[in-house]
Amino acid sequence: ASTNFPNNAISEQHNDDDDDDTSDQSNLCQQEEAKIDQAAQLIQAADILLIATGAGFSADSGLPTYTDVARNPIYEALGIEYGDL
Repeated sequence: ASTNFPNNAISEQHNDDDDDDTSDQSNLCQQEEAKIDQAAQLIQAADILLIATGAGFSADSGLPTYTDVARNPIYEALGIEYGDL
C-alpha cells in the first residue's frame, strides 16, 4: 500500500542506484587489486628496481635537498660546483 506514494518510488529508485554504486565500487576495488597484484609480481620478478621521485621528496623525508648537497665546503675549496661533478 505504501508503495503507491511517489516518495517511496523515488526512495526505491535511489536504493537501486546505491546498489549500482556499490557494485561499481566493488568492481573498481577488484580491478585495483588485480593491478596491485600484477605490479607486485613484476617487481618480484625484476632484477633491478629504480624508483624516481619528484621535486620536494627529499625535503619532506628529512633528507638533504639539492641545494644543501650543492653547498659543500669541499667543493668550494676545490673551486668546483656540484654540477661539475
